[in-house]
Amino acid sequence: MKMLANKGNGNYIYIDSMQEARHALVNEMSGRMFTLARDVKFQVEFNPARVFAYRLVGYEFRKLEDRDFNDDTRDSGEVGVGHQVSVLYELVMADAP
Repeated sequence: MKMLANKGNGNYIYIDSMQEARHALVNEMSGRMFTLARDVKFQVEFNPARVFAYRLVGYEFRKLEDRDFNDDTRDSGEVGVGHQVSVLYELVMADAP
């Protein structure tokens, strides 16, 4: 299901109770029905003098190569009304032991 959602630029929700179904249909789906931003891409560049190494946590299926960032034909994400996007990196600082 996760792979299908990622390939189709969609989402998936695990529902195991009526309460979760209600939450998914009322709160989650309403934001997915109205797109606020299309072709959303983030590009982060770390200062090599400060950051020795980094690792993107999550988004393995959404990662774009540098050459694809400005290519509008490359599929990227959408953000619905009321949704938030977070990106998490694990950093190894240059001055770390």
